[in-house]
Amino acid sequence: MKKIFIDKSPIALAPIPSRSGNFIIKVFKDLGIKETFSSLLEVTVGEDFNQPYFTDLNTEPGSKNITDAKVFFEEIDNSKLTDDLYQISFYRDINQANYSLFWRLKNLTKNQTVLDSQKLYYNINKRLIEVDGLSPKIEWIEPQIIDIVYQLEQNKWFKEFYYNKSGVFFVGKEIIGNKYGNQIQPLPNDLENGRSTISKYDDLRKIEIRFGQTQYAYRFVSNSLGTRYFSGAITANDMTVGYPGQYFMEVPFQVWVKDERYKEERQLACAFLEKKLSGGDPDGEWDPGTDLNATNEYIVIFNQSYDPQGKQMEYVGYLPQTGTKFYADLSGWNPPSDANFTSEQIARAQSPWFDALLVIGLERLSTNPNSFYQDGDILTIPI
Repeated sequence: MKKIFIDKSPIALAPIPSRSGNFIIKVFKDLGIKETFSSLLEVTVGEDFNQPYFTDLNTEPGSKNITDAKVFFEEIDNSKLTDDLYQISFYRDINQANYSLFWRLKNLTKNQTVLDSQKLYYNINKRLIEVDGLSPKIEWIEPQIIDIVYQLEQNKWFKEFYYNKSGVFFVGKEIIGNKYGNQIQPLPNDLENGRSTISKYDDLRKIEIRFGQTQYAYRFVSNSLGTRYFSGAITANDMTVGYPGQYFMEVPFQVWVKDERYKEERQLACAFLEKKLSGGDPDGEWDPGTDLNATNEYIVIFNQSYDPQGKQMEYVGYLPQTGTKFYADLSGWNPPSDANFTSEQIARAQSPWFDALLVIGLERLSTNPNSFYQDGDILTIPI
């Protein structure tokens, strides 16, 4: 959480003699406004979204924040001002389907909540609200996916993103801003328009895809009609695909959360898609080719830490030695009771896209083997 304070030093502002509490800005740079980090408690939304979760009595770089919104106070009535300390905290409006935040103002000195359940954001609603001679000004930041960063830029091997085809896609139910689109049109309807019932915008973190370092990824292969995507385990007797029956394959990248705001760095489970229809190449190796309409080889990033053994069976299915096998369907599937899944695993399995945070679509500039990623390249997805 950042706060914006007016710098009332004589260098920046000069008082107007005839108007108490009013000033002339003397320093044009930043209009006399200086940014500083709050020394109050930092807050983040609690896991149950009912109460804020407080961390760190002292502000430290990278401590948890839920918003990049600027917060500052405008002086309204000098005679009512106190030396008390105040805290702004945010929490989810759980009755809204889309991402929506309340804020509250607490007087820490008196241990009193003076404003609660507020949605008055100054860049949306100019109405004034006053407490102890001050008016809190809070900026609403629209939830959105912002531009990716590729390093090294000169090694960039993929085309400019095409709306609703390539780029970075959030597949949760909440509607957020995304310049790349909110549908993945090359995929079958259940996935193009399907939305995870598990994934929330709050779950998103800054992601790095580190090329040249390998990990294993869950493999999903389309049926012969291209209408569904099943775990690669279903291809055990299918000689038209490479590595038949293999559902956990090595890929030439690693997926990591690396988010300084949350002090979080962990490797994530991921998957890739392969299409059996004409134009696809279900060879068991991730290579999106030059046209995702043809290959459908998207990367799927799940919200679970990486398991190098591939034992996250909600992404695979129920595969007993004898009896009926159940194969994971990326559009959602129902595990049998014999699978002994936890309630969390069942919820993930039944949801379209499971608990996927993001789906990434990249199209190569060329099929030339020398026109691909370079070891050490990193694709960063800021949030």
